[in-house]
Amino acid sequence: MPCLEPECVSGTNLPFSEELCNICYTCELREEPCVQLKCGHIFHANCIIELLKHKWTSLRITFAFMSCPSCKTPIEADHVDEIVEEIEKLTLLRSELQVKAMKIAKSQGLDRDERVTTPGDFYFKKLMLFVEAKVCFYMCSKCDKPYFGGLIDCEQELAREDTTRREDLICRPCLMKEMSMGSNICTKGHGSEFIDWKCMFCCSVALFFCGGVGWWFCDRCHSNGGKFIKDCKGKNCPLKVLHPPAGRDPKKSSFPLGCSLCRSEHLEEYD
Repeated sequence: MPCLEPECVSGTNLPFSEELCNICYTCELREEPCVQLKCGHIFHANCIIELLKHKWTSLRITFAFMSCPSCKTPIEADHVDEIVEEIEKLTLLRSELQVKAMKIAKSQGLDRDERVTTPGDFYFKKLMLFVEAKVCFYMCSKCDKPYFGGLIDCEQELAREDTTRREDLICRPCLMKEMSMGSNICTKGHGSEFIDWKCMFCCSVALFFCGGVGWWFCDRCHSNGGKFIKDCKGKNCPLKVLHPPAGRDPKKSSFPLGCSLCRSEHLEEYD
């Protein structure tokens, strides 16, 4: 750590010891222990540690906070163990989400998106960067684990950032456990990923899980953002099952329809 007294930093790009930390903006650098990042910028060491511990400020999981506040290069301070420890944990989380995001992106056809394949576009041949910008993950408020909450287009359309509280963010397994409705566990041992769900806005099978709070959509309702609610009111339901009324509250209108693999196997028995 270099000396920040005026006579020592004169003629350099280093800040004076009397300058405020560019993270907290409340104390001068000389008032607390400081750290010089690998990029050269200097901050209070505790401010960097707290920045990493507090993580993302949005509902959606992002990792921009892992960059230097001054130059946006990745935060590196190999000589401060607590900073190294926090970065290692965050790097592991980011790597896990990148693997999941890439699988989702390919299943959604994002690897063929024109922004990735068009020369001159910012995302040309930058699939991972594009995927991180498009695929949304949230942290479940119940189990504190990340989960896929839809593509960024869905998030923007539903304006989740302005209307959703952190305690409303619930992953699929926790939502299933909390609701205790329908058949959310396959008796034959098939995974929860094979459980079909009813669209929250009509009497169709859901194809999309979006919004970060557990909104289930069929293709038609997903296209219009769930603007229209059509409920059978228990009469002549095309699903031929008793279910909660359609609506926008996932705790009241989400409903598991059972295992799709078991249903397919059942149908094959009659072929």
